[in-house]
Amino acid sequence: MKLQKTISLFGFLISLLCSTQSVNAQTDTVKYLFLGHPRYDDKNEYVIKKVEKLDYKRYDLLLLGGDLTWNTSALISTLDYCDQFFDLGSQNTHLAIGNHDVSNITNLLSYTQKERYYSFNKNNITFIVLDTELATPNISGSQLDLIKNVADSIKKSHYLVVILHRILWMVDNPDLAHLQNSVGGSSSNLNSSNFFEEVYPEFQKIKNKGIPVFCIAGDRTNVNIEYSIEDSIQFIASGMVDYLSDENNYSIVLTYLPETKKLNYEFVPLSELDTISDETTVLGGLDNNARLDLNLFPNPISGYITIQLNEKNHDIIKIEIFSSVGKKLLEASIAGGNDSFSLNLSSLDNGLYYIHIRNKNKAQIEKIIVNNPTF
Repeated sequence: MKLQKTISLFGFLISLLCSTQSVNAQTDTVKYLFLGHPRYDDKNEYVIKKVEKLDYKRYDLLLLGGDLTWNTSALISTLDYCDQFFDLGSQNTHLAIGNHDVSNITNLLSYTQKERYYSFNKNNITFIVLDTELATPNISGSQLDLIKNVADSIKKSHYLVVILHRILWMVDNPDLAHLQNSVGGSSSNLNSSNFFEEVYPEFQKIKNKGIPVFCIAGDRTNVNIEYSIEDSIQFIASGMVDYLSDENNYSIVLTYLPETKKLNYEFVPLSELDTISDETTVLGGLDNNARLDLNLFPNPISGYITIQLNEKNHDIIKIEIFSSVGKKLLEASIAGGNDSFSLNLSSLDNGLYYIHIRNKNKAQIEKIIVNNPTF
């Protein structure tokens, strides 16, 4: 009898613990971070400095509104740099591709590990990630079909959140004409779009099912934009500008409380977002202060290239050879302490390549010309 009571009490405690954990799971606040246009405007491949140091682990999703750097996908080194803090391939990172991200879409998608546009569900919220660069200024073809399919099938979601780069609802919209000079040219210079004719009605269908719709754009904006038509779809836009201070550059933080099924958003200055330790190093491939001290010879190359390191007590050095369009072709490594290494490039066709040499703290990228003899 005593044993039975003990077992019953144990079962009750386990039941209570599970019940408490279930309640906590339902009531925990969920946070999503949206960042638009974090790039510099002076043709370098960096994000605004504070963006490198944000503590992204505090958020359940990172939503990126495009234009990560000046030419995000042209070089693998730039994607490596962005990947250090954005973790592009994570299932919790989602990029709405911008016009400065598309020069080498194959490179980009190899890092994001996602399609150019898609939908997904998380925390009883449906998300659609759009690509405004596919048929600018329209959303058409299979991308429009995606929106229609979501509009037809969505039932149990508490919200729909759409992220995109260009602010398509500004096109030929007299209500927002006064903001034309406050947004990036990739949005303000558009003359026409099918957004209100074909896309907006699909969002209205969803709203009419009792599912609120947030549509968030990340092109450059000098002001934060909020816009809706007769309490219908909530349109929001915010994108950073490199010459503004962290106090005047904004993110969008979305907060969702499953218990109340309520999603709120607010514009939060970069200066108010938590950061990681200053001791954490973010490697930018083109920063003079983070370059490896080395010599490459010969260049042009016939057969072997030699890498001569002028640094003592270095860590393991990784070497990668990329084609002119960013495809990785060869890789090798130099053991710690060795100061010279020769790499055989005789298997490569003649032409222009990039060599990317790095350790965990420094890097260097150089153009090389392969000029192997032909017989």
